[in-house]
Amino acid sequence: MATEAAPKLVLPDDTRFACESCGDCCRNWPVPVTESDLARIRSVDWQSLATDPELGISRQVPLGLGRVVEVLRQGPDRRCLFLGDDNLCRLHAKHGGAIKPVVCQVFPIQFLDLAGEGDSETRVGLQFNCLGAASGAGPPLSEQRAELASLRKLLREQWPSSPAPETAELDDGLSYASRRLAIVLDRLADELQSPDLALRDRLLVITEVTGLLAKSRFPSLEPGKRDLVAEFIKGTRSQVERGVITPPTGSAGLPERLLFRQLLAYRTLDHAPELTGRDPIGRTSTGLQRLIHALRWTFGFGTIRFRDAETVSLRRTRAEAPTLTLSDEVLAAPLSRYLAGHLRGARPLSEALRPHGAMAALGLLLRQVPMVILLARAACLLRGGRAISEADVLRGIRAADLSFGQFLLVGGPFNRSRQNLLRKLDGVWRHLTWCGVRAA
Repeated sequence: MATEAAPKLVLPDDTRFACESCGDCCRNWPVPVTESDLARIRSVDWQSLATDPELGISRQVPLGLGRVVEVLRQGPDRRCLFLGDDNLCRLHAKHGGAIKPVVCQVFPIQFLDLAGEGDSETRVGLQFNCLGAASGAGPPLSEQRAELASLRKLLREQWPSSPAPETAELDDGLSYASRRLAIVLDRLADELQSPDLALRDRLLVITEVTGLLAKSRFPSLEPGKRDLVAEFIKGTRSQVERGVITPPTGSAGLPERLLFRQLLAYRTLDHAPELTGRDPIGRTSTGLQRLIHALRWTFGFGTIRFRDAETVSLRRTRAEAPTLTLSDEVLAAPLSRYLAGHLRGARPLSEALRPHGAMAALGLLLRQVPMVILLARAACLLRGGRAISEADVLRGIRAADLSFGQFLLVGGPFNRSRQNLLRKLDGVWRHLTWCGVRAA
């Protein structure tokens, strides 16, 4: 029987990762496990390494309709039962990394398989709620090819998934080959990391170029005799540099304001990220919690919560935290690295966001910009700082990234309205003053 050929890994040179041993990924997250994971752990003396071993290694979480998923047990403080006081995994320390659940071995790496003519390819990206990913330290992913290929193979063996369809929607009723769209996202990432443009101008180029592509409705993105995408980027960049194209002015209208406050509200809910489902009662309870929380944020009474349980009110953050704008140098490198990392990993084409179209996904990603600014200001205020530091920005990025890619943000009865709003990429500009400038 012939074996399936391994896909080509597309590894960016400018996306870096090395574990910081902060232990954050071993807290709060429900870690799904397979029977193979559990068998490996049971083959060693796991009881001597676990907190409260009498409770067992895992528990079942209901998904509804009679389905369940097995997850690693956590203590009341949401710490993994194998996490030591030194923030290191006791299993890993004694028996090596291969003993851990596959999900733990892979995090924060993300693999996206793209089908197409000829061999398939796998885009590799990162989850930036991880400190090592957000800080951009360590070797580039392009130098970790062998290890990443092994991790992808292991992940697909235990958690099989189908490649993304050969075509993907850019805008309403406008679809292109997924791999061509991934190349377009690469080019947008190149512009985001252009050293000779200010951060504001980089964002302006990619929002304008993407809008032009959607309006032009080309039948194909294949280069042919003319590379129209390259021409769009070159022309738009020239107009931005000459001041012909400038960011839109004015504050957000009511629908956009409600959408953005909802994004912020979901980000700051005080419960573990929903990587697994819940039973119907749990889902109903969470839905009501979200509704009440969103209403509080809509009227300006929200509370910003970080994963270490530190909290600060929205009103105090806006009134007292130092101002942060796109022109501040401390913001440029980490924020452009974050946005470009998701684009190079083709995150807008991922399974969670694919049904809503790449434009809506890109709109969701770009709205992380004002969100990061607000969260960085909150981080600075919590530590008593007088100026925003890069550590504050990284904390803001990690917190904001929890809301990116969550399909629940564009689901529900108002799904269509949210999609239409998210496709308007000028939303990135409408919240910068509200999030970044100290309120009177």
